[in-house]
Amino acid sequence: MSVEPSEFMETTCVIQKPQKKQKLNEEEDIDGNSKCLGNLPDEVLRHIISFLPTSDAVRTSVLSRRWEYVWASIPHLDFARKSANRNLLMDFVDRALCLRDSSIMKRFSLSCDVLGDASRVYTWISTVVRRHNVQELHIKLRKVEGFAPLPYCLFTSNTLTSLHLDMSYILKVPTTICFSSLKILGIERVTFSNEYLTQQLFSGLPVLEELKLINCSWGNLKFVSISAPKLHSLSIFENELPDIDFEYFWSSSDFCQVMIVGDSLKEFYYNSYLICEYCLYNSFSLEKAEIDSEWQDDVSEQIALRMLNLLVGLFNVEQLTLSSLMIGVLMDAKGHLSQMPMFNNLMDLIFVGGLVYLDCPALFKILQKSPCLKTLNFCEGLLLSGYWKNDDWMLNPVPPCFLSHLKWIKVKWIEVDIFYGKDEDQLSAVKFFLKNAVVLDEIIITCSEHFEGNLETQLKFAKQLLELPRGSQNCKIILE
Repeated sequence: MSVEPSEFMETTCVIQKPQKKQKLNEEEDIDGNSKCLGNLPDEVLRHIISFLPTSDAVRTSVLSRRWEYVWASIPHLDFARKSANRNLLMDFVDRALCLRDSSIMKRFSLSCDVLGDASRVYTWISTVVRRHNVQELHIKLRKVEGFAPLPYCLFTSNTLTSLHLDMSYILKVPTTICFSSLKILGIERVTFSNEYLTQQLFSGLPVLEELKLINCSWGNLKFVSISAPKLHSLSIFENELPDIDFEYFWSSSDFCQVMIVGDSLKEFYYNSYLICEYCLYNSFSLEKAEIDSEWQDDVSEQIALRMLNLLVGLFNVEQLTLSSLMIGVLMDAKGHLSQMPMFNNLMDLIFVGGLVYLDCPALFKILQKSPCLKTLNFCEGLLLSGYWKNDDWMLNPVPPCFLSHLKWIKVKWIEVDIFYGKDEDQLSAVKFFLKNAVVLDEIIITCSEHFEGNLETQLKFAKQLLELPRGSQNCKIILE
């Protein structure tokens, strides 16, 4: 929980000059014995007030002499500027760290504008790392112009288990880096500028399990390798589009190639404009992946190939979520779709973010390359494009999973219009699955709002579905 700046003035006064002590209320138990919260052991008291916002925890010092410095060893200190009163925050952090004892700190969280106080912020970080052996450090800094390199001790801490840096800042790191205990690392809005030192950073993470890179920039770097041996979860989000010249960035020689060695990787999350190329290697243990692209138009073949290369690294995934935009991006790689990998372990395939065209070559290729697929979920709708008018239309050859494994399909029935097509186009897509998925157990149609309250339309629609031919005699049609 964070400190509210509106509370700083009162809290600051408490630290500087404690108010008159007040006795805690006492109450008699059923045996007539006197009980008082203040009689509890220090460890219990610290645990109780650790659930309070930092400012409220400090205020407990006025309750009695017994409470005066209990707050000084609570495991969590959280400071956040949420109003214009920045100076009170800075003074409050100074005093809180000055009066705190030397006990180990579990978490220190700071969010503020640096402005002209770079040396103070530097000292705070150094203090919690060196003096208090902080275990979880969350730093969110804005207006960091002129900020010096982060303290050297931060990059060699043997107590940090979680670190999150959020700052519009060119990261400057020392030549020696070793986070011997760091399991969770989040880096946001940071620019990496030195190829050697950046490589040192991503090589000095021997026990890292979770890594998040959010709206970071690789600057002028050409190659980076992420090879943490115990990394289980990797998230890369680059969904804030920079002010760039697209024609310049479409040349592969001007991009950074990021190689991800995923020996232990189980989860991979990716949302990007594909400004750089990400390639996964040795991702044999991958269980879950979610891939999205922010591109909607002006996609070049080079961009499409980057997406295809990313999918190649997901060959062993068990559950895959793809955005409809990603399918659109792959349309421009149609001359290279033969490079689509075999997804031999893929059992669950989910499409989000918009409707999908069943006769899209990229979709068809993914289905053909997923022989063990058991479930399909089109969360935002499915259409067969108007180019196909023949009722006997069929993807040829039918994907192998349709004949042996595909048991469950869910489709959202959307309210179509002139841009998307007609209800018949959705019905044709459903017809294809019913006719060709010969081991299908269940297909669920999630109806949109235009069906509500119109019994006649619902009955007509249900009749149309029931009249469709089915390859599986055991298949149930369920309307939601």
